[in-house]
Amino acid sequence: MSIKFVVFLSLFFISTSVIGDELRMNYPDDFNDIPDAAYNSLSEVERLAYCIFWLEAEVNNGGFHQFFHNASGLRTPETLKALDTIGAQKTKALLRSASTVAYESGFPSDPTNHQELLRDDDAAFDSLNELDSRFYMYEDDLPALVNQFLKNFKEC
Repeated sequence: MSIKFVVFLSLFFISTSVIGDELRMNYPDDFNDIPDAAYNSLSEVERLAYCIFWLEAEVNNGGFHQFFHNASGLRTPETLKALDTIGAQKTKALLRSASTVAYESGFPSDPTNHQELLRDDDAAFDSLNELDSRFYMYEDDLPALVNQFLKNFKEC
């Protein structure tokens, strides 16, 4: 592990540290600069927000196809679970539909194959573009739902 990465993790965990009994985290601001390599060192609560952050970042930048193609696509099952946990059922349904379009046989059981199995044809792009448009409507207020979840977690 590089010194730079260790310093980053130290600063990240200081910025999201427990002060008294209060866990201080704010979505999406505290999740923008977390490198993918830090995922395994995050708490379960931080992983939940991290998965939703990257869903939003990737889909808003290049659509569901980009989400599935990039490293974020590895965490599709975790992202579905995170959306369910915070009550974002409409977004969960969109991600599930997008996954069905993107992978003819369903999301790969070995997620390291997610890029090779991703459909790359016009019909898939057309269907995913429709789902992208629905995502952009934000029927679930993801930042509010994540922050409410984080607040409730702090109160436990």
